[in-house]
Amino acid sequence: MTILQRAIASADTALSVERRFDAPVPVVYRLWTAPELLALWWGPHDFTTHSIAMDFRPGGTWSAVIRSPFGEDTVMSALYRDIVENNSISFALQSDEGEESEVAVSFHAVNGTTRLTIHQSPMAHRAEAEAFRDGWREYLDRLESYLLRRHWDER
Repeated sequence: MTILQRAIASADTALSVERRFDAPVPVVYRLWTAPELLALWWGPHDFTTHSIAMDFRPGGTWSAVIRSPFGEDTVMSALYRDIVENNSISFALQSDEGEESEVAVSFHAVNGTTRLTIHQSPMAHRAEAEAFRDGWREYLDRLESYLLRRHWDER
């Protein structure tokens, strides 16, 4: 269950998204670090991740292909910059158009839950920041849905 959600366009070329999940940090962190788990929630609503490769280490690369409900594929790739287990992941995200932005994901324990914060910059303009903000919200909705299904499946 989402406890808190906040998204802020912190400047025209940057954004922050924050969400609190009713799951401990190691569980939420693992969903970002294991390709077989990332594939279960990565992408906007109604998209599927049908290809994912991950070399999870600083300097390692990550790539995914997500498919829209209309069968259109979007290729995503990233270069991991820094990783601190159960604390933070930062990477350079490259779009299929060749544009690059820096993403920092942080995981904070709050009374047995996880406050996840995503910072991303730069972006070309405010509309791009708003589009990414909306996209991250959808990704995190799917992450939350996965956590809820997993919780109830284990009962």
